[in-house]
Amino acid sequence: MFNESALSRQEFVLGLKDGDSWRRVNHGYGFNSTPGVDRVEFVRKTKAHVVVLLNKVERKYRVSDGSEVGGKGYFPMPSTPEEIADAEAKIRVNLCKREIDVLVQKLKNVTDERELMQIKDLLKSAVAKAV
Repeated sequence: MFNESALSRQEFVLGLKDGDSWRRVNHGYGFNSTPGVDRVEFVRKTKAHVVVLLNKVERKYRVSDGSEVGGKGYFPMPSTPEEIADAEAKIRVNLCKREIDVLVQKLKNVTDERELMQIKDLLKSAVAKAV
């Protein structure tokens, strides 16, 4: 059985050199999870394994199939610039949603007119960040 993605992964791994680093989108876990963007830095490789720093944590993967040694993950291949930009946009929107939720909760307890105006200004800036 020919596995094109495994072949390209092996070619990528075999071409790694000192100082190589890349970014990849981590789609998270679960149905509504927020994606993240990971930084991957090449450390070293042997005939059987490749070692990288994934968000500054050392991880070891098998060259043969890309599976993580002692874990459930697979070798972190680089994502395209478009995938990274999309993930970063989703992250910004989710952060703004959380900020707006906190401000809406504060609005429920406001009794002072001046405090109300400050919260309205913060809401406007949070909405502007999301757009």
